[in-house]
Amino acid sequence: MNAFYAQVRDFCLMMQDEVAVRWETMPETPTSARTALAFSEKVLLCPTTESARACIQQDFEGALSFVVAMQGVSERIEQGAFRLPTEWPQYQTRFYVLGCTVQDYIDSLRQETAA
Repeated sequence: MNAFYAQVRDFCLMMQDEVAVRWETMPETPTSARTALAFSEKVLLCPTTESARACIQQDFEGALSFVVAMQGVSERIEQGAFRLPTEWPQYQTRFYVLGCTVQDYIDSLRQETAA
């Protein structure tokens, strides 16, 4: 749980910086599970904070969708309807826990829709 929330905090700080830079020219950007999933796949491969920051800058729309999905994860955790895995690989990329968790959340949404 600590790794998840530490990564959420760090990612949100990077997003806050990027939103501040784009604020005056930021167009209305739609969010979707598809763009959140695509972004999570990209951020999972980022080995460092700097590479994740570049990923945010290159795919801002995807990063915004990712943040919306993060909010959904947090809401489900608070409701007791979503459990984080207790074991993670020893070696992982910078936002591995966060990216995997968002992917699991999006997968759960698809399963609910299919049911």
